[in-house]
Amino acid sequence: GGRLLPRAEVRARLHDTQPGRVIEVDLDDEDGMMIYEAELATPDGRLIEVEIDAASGRILALDEEDGD
Repeated sequence: GGRLLPRAEVRARLHDTQPGRVIEVDLDDEDGMMIYEAELATPDGRLIEVEIDAASGRILALDEEDGD
């Protein structure tokens, strides 16, 4: 397969995109496409989940996790 971005690179890109503390970064296989699923806590206490293409580093989805 192709090369995947290291977790450190993914974390760095997250910092550029979305301020907050990265809680975890998981590598997932979604229908043969490797994606990183990252969870981060924003400075104002919200939880955001980001899906990143593990090969290109492109952000695929950014969802805010609602508390309600």
